[in-house]
Amino acid sequence: MTVQIVVDEIMGGERVEVTLAKYIGLSLTKKDVQIVKNAVKKKDEQQIYRAVQTILQKPRNRKLLN
Repeated sequence: MTVQIVVDEIMGGERVEVTLAKYIGLSLTKKDVQIVKNAVKKKDEQQIYRAVQTILQKPRNRKLLN
């Protein structure tokens, strides 16, 4: 899984919560999801990418990825 795959699905109209759970399936907070949703509203692909990347880099998620 790459961040770009997640971004492409979200930009393609898939629901943020479903897509994040499908590919990341890690410890997501409402705040995490809202940050991505805010970027989607702006239609800013780079901001969506950074938001997803930030979620993956959180310590609680890095532990789950290893």
